[in-house]
Formats: sequence, structure tokens, C-alpha cells
Amino acid sequence: MIRSDLTARTAWCQVVAYDGCEFAGFQFQAGKVRTVQGELERGAKRLFHGCSRMVGASRTDGGAHAYGQVVHFDVYGTRDSLESDALYYNSFLPPDVRVLGLSYAEDGFDSHFSSCGKTYLYKFAAGLPDPLQSKYRWWVYDRWCERSRGKPGKLSDVELDVGLMQQAADMLLGRHDFSAFMDNKRPA
Repeated sequence: MIRSDLTARTAWCQVVAYDGCEFAGFQFQAGKVRTVQGELERGAKRLFHGCSRMVGASRTDGGAHAYGQVVHFDVYGTRDSLESDALYYNSFLPPDVRVLGLSYAEDGFDSHFSSCGKTYLYKFAAGLPDPLQSKYRWWVYDRWCERSRGKPGKLSDVELDVGLMQQAADMLLGRHDFSAFMDNKRPA
């Protein structure tokens, strides 16, 4: 239930998960482009009296999935029951987006600039694509065929050399300077 003081703005934090297959990314885009931010804001308008634009810890590209992404926004008024609000909020969202947690945000919290890190997970497999996993993995067999190399004679022709893959991955261990990928618009 919303408390009567609708003049006060409160900061909220939500943790979301989504299957990005049908989205053009996280960030809102003009026109009739389906985005995660657009779906979250559309659902929030049905739950809250007034809601600011939502800000995600990160933007994702079209087709990218997320689990545990943090999003903040401001709302007029305060609420009594956050746990039931999260369940109710999900009833306004499509099945490929879910709010996993909803809470009040600390003063000064910004999901983008307060982020301490992100984890990216890339999955791929060799062999015949599993229809139940095909959206969530990069299949070597499919890529082999798409690049006009012809179909392999047998599945063992597309085996992955895990030893070479581990050798390449070892070069990523340790401290590295990724500042070239950083957002230079951090607040002072």
C-alpha cells in the first residue's frame, strides 16, 4: 500500500533477470523497439503513482541475457510491503523479464556508478545443437555450416581442443588495464 505523502521521492533498487532473445538491448530506444528498460518502466507505471526513468548498472546488447542486474529509479511516496510489491510488479511484466528483488536504495546510490563489477558468461558447445539450449550457447557445428565450409563428415570433426582453449584463457588471468572500455562520464 502506498503511503499518503506523494510529495516525497524515494529511491528504489531492483534486481532483475531477463532472457534477451526478443529484446533490442536494455536501454530504452525511441520508436516501437522492445527493450528491457521499456518493459520495466511500463510495469512500474501500473504499480507506482510516479516513477522516474530507470537506470541499469549496465546496458546490454540485443540478444544478451542478464541475471542479477541492478536497476535504480525514483518513486513518489513510500510503500508498506516491498516483498508483495515485487510479486505484484512481476504480474505486470512479460514472462521474459522478472524482478528478483525490490528494496529502498541508500542515499546517493546509483546502479551505474555504484557498480563494483560485472561478470560475463559465454557458453558454447560442439556437436549437434540441443534445441532446449540453442538460444543460450554458441554452437560450433552451426557456425561451421553457416560459413560455407560444408557439413563435417562426423561430429568428431568439430571437437573443441580444450587444452588450447585453456592456454588462451590463461592469458586473461591477472590484473589488466581495461580503462579503454570504461565510461568517462563518472560524476565528480
